[in-house]
Amino acid sequence: MGDCPVEWNTRDRSQDLYRKFASQVQKIAPYNPDFLYSRFRAIGCLEIDGPNNNWDGFPYEDFEDDRPNFGYTSFIGKKAFVEHQSHTVENSIGELPGAYLNRFIIPDQFTGRRYATLDSWDTDERRSVLDLPDQRDGSIEVLMAIDSKTSPRVARIIESGQSLGCSMGTNIAYSICTICGNVAHFEHQYCPHIKYAKGQTHIVPASDMNELVWDRKLIRPEWLPHVLSSQQDVRSVMQKQASKNLRARAFEVNRELSFFELSVVAAPAFNRAYMLERVASIQGIELVDFSSLETPELIALGISAGLIDLATLPDERLEELGVLIGIL
Repeated sequence: MGDCPVEWNTRDRSQDLYRKFASQVQKIAPYNPDFLYSRFRAIGCLEIDGPNNNWDGFPYEDFEDDRPNFGYTSFIGKKAFVEHQSHTVENSIGELPGAYLNRFIIPDQFTGRRYATLDSWDTDERRSVLDLPDQRDGSIEVLMAIDSKTSPRVARIIESGQSLGCSMGTNIAYSICTICGNVAHFEHQYCPHIKYAKGQTHIVPASDMNELVWDRKLIRPEWLPHVLSSQQDVRSVMQKQASKNLRARAFEVNRELSFFELSVVAAPAFNRAYMLERVASIQGIELVDFSSLETPELIALGISAGLIDLATLPDERLEELGVLIGIL
């Protein structure tokens, strides 16, 4: 295994490993035997998944938003519900103690930059990120702690291994219509496309779409495959052709997201919004936020200390760990 500063596979140093690990990770939830901990894929990004079945799209850059109570971390500390019965906290079935963003891999030439700082219009920086082989999906995963005493039916579904869907609730600052570019901060500001024909296909002059993309910069080029009906139409806009009509889908692009709940539901609006796994819990050990573990060495340290179950790690971490703990 080469020169390695820590003997990852030795157990006689477990107490030292525990202390080092515990001093460096972010604690997110004390173990509670009355709760079941499950990991859910809560929402996908517009760039990869397109709009959901409600014809709402959510750009990845708003997941990265690190302002207080914005972006993916705004899930943390909120409540879990059933079918969005969130009008009163008394309907809560549990907590959301952690969230994880499957961050886009950023190429070496953009090291140190976030996706939100990359250009769409004058260069193809964002497109080069999205086109990377084995690019991550940009989705948000949320840890849900469900109270098995107050929600025994949901707990039984989890314990039985049945499929369990989820749906998030979010506040937005404004939304953009993909047909006319109308910006709405409130529902009464909706254009006719969103108010009456959301999800429908419309014939749009290429010149109008060019204006939305290149002049007003309301629709980003990387969203076009989900807005326009064909690759030919996408190429027309990318080449700034103006002498044809395009077929475009009307949906809302929702901006500046602040998540306030996650519900278990029978029919998710996002077709990949399901429970991914029940997280193995260790009595007396606090759960940790894997997004805070920036180095493979630190994760391997936690495994060696007996604090992390490999089954709970995101797939992209396993390859990184192969050299360190000999699992590949």
